[in-house]
Amino acid sequence: MNAKLILSLPVNPSNISSFDLDGQTVGDMFDRLILEYPEVRSHIFDSEGNLHYYLQVYQQDKQITSQPLMSEIKEGDEVFVCCAIRGG
Repeated sequence: MNAKLILSLPVNPSNISSFDLDGQTVGDMFDRLILEYPEVRSHIFDSEGNLHYYLQVYQQDKQITSQPLMSEIKEGDEVFVCCAIRGG
């Protein structure tokens, strides 16, 4: 399925914020992104290959809270990735 991945990261070495990618899951989309832009890997995944704890993933404007990398993609979906903001 072809879908749009939108990154809103404070550091984005690719300097591109929107990508049209194929994949069956959100994880597939990240894999394809990293094949083309390997320098973004450390901004998305920790050293153990897990999604950074401070990233939030939304699909069609709904937050994916349980296993976001396994979330299935439908044709034309938009997946938005951003940093959670905390503090006080």
